[in-house]
Parts: sequence; structure tokens; C-alpha cells
Amino acid sequence: MNQLEGLLILIALPLSLLCSGYWLAALLAQSNPLERLAFALPCGLAVLLAGVAAVNFFHPLSGAWAYACLAPALLTFLLPRSRTGLVRDLIETARSSPRLVLLAAGLFF
Repeated sequence: MNQLEGLLILIALPLSLLCSGYWLAALLAQSNPLERLAFALPCGLAVLLAGVAAVNFFHPLSGAWAYACLAPALLTFLLPRSRTGLVRDLIETARSSPRLVLLAAGLFF
């Protein structure tokens, strides 16, 4: 694995967890953006693990069946409320605490 592949995995893994769980976190209208984003990560992990278990029960995880496990991430982009909420929460988090964003970026890179 070269450095570019490793970088893509470091970026894609948190984003896939966030996108897979944000459609549930979008239902939390009374919480602040950091709480919704923090709630989306473990929910995304749980949803993806449940999806992998369900798909693997019927078919081996190879080919298109492996990509079918990422279907919950599409819910965030298909539902307008969660799509606009995710963009709004990411922008608001980056604006409210730029030091936190720099710290998180520094941890990954």
C-alpha cells in the first residue's frame, strides 16, 4: 500500500461512518451541531456493522455485495433534511471552532 492509498483510507473511513449515521442524527433537532456529529459516528458504525452482518448472512462479501453494505451512507444524501443538516453542521462546526478543526486535521495528518 502506498501513501496515497493510506491517506484515502484515513479520509474515507471517518466520512463513511459519518454519512452512514447522520440520517439518524438529523432527527435530533434540539441538539447542537457537535452533538449531532458525535452521535452520527457511533450510529454509523452500528448501522454499517448491522448491514455487513445482514449481507454476509446471505452472500459472501465480494463484488457488488460488498458495495451494498455502504447503502446506508446514501440515505444521508437522498434525504434532503439530512443532506442540508450535514452541510450546515460541518460549516457551523468549522466556523465556531477553527482550532478544533485544525487539531483534528493535525491528528490525521
